[in-house]
Amino acid sequence: MKTTKILLVFVLFLLIVSCKNDDDSVEVFTFNQTNLEGSYRLNYFVSTEVETTDVNSVDIVTTTVTTGDTFNLIVVFGADGMTTSNGTYRLTYTKDVAGTNVPVDPFTVDIDEEVSSYSVSSAASILTIEGTPYQVVSFSETEMIITLEEIDTSSNGDSIVYNEELRFTKI
Repeated sequence: MKTTKILLVFVLFLLIVSCKNDDDSVEVFTFNQTNLEGSYRLNYFVSTEVETTDVNSVDIVTTTVTTGDTFNLIVVFGADGMTTSNGTYRLTYTKDVAGTNVPVDPFTVDIDEEVSSYSVSSAASILTIEGTPYQVVSFSETEMIITLEEIDTSSNGDSIVYNEELRFTKI
């Protein structure tokens, strides 16, 4: 009788453990070219450019923040390593030159069937579009967030630091 109870407890334990393992398996959506392929709608764009210029040994800092809105842009990532972009979005700016706000008029970007090359580095989470490497900071079955940072320093000490973030929804 004791052996039967012990065997029953052991079988129940195995059933509980095996069911728990089945429930815990979550498939990770990996960033790779096959998973990237498809159509995406741009829904967020922000860039910041900080330019430091030496004028008579005084650094003049110009900061420009560009924000996108009114998005109607579709980007298709094809299996052939090419993207096709089509649509519009509006860009607004805030520009600060040495502490003074400089007005800049917004404008609409109109892209008509623009074709670009792209490549994917899954291991490094890098999406390169027309030679520009974007860091893929988030990627799922429904969205992708990419960022870019470029730093350019000239021999005279002037510098430009540029950051950009784009967010897409897969459609």
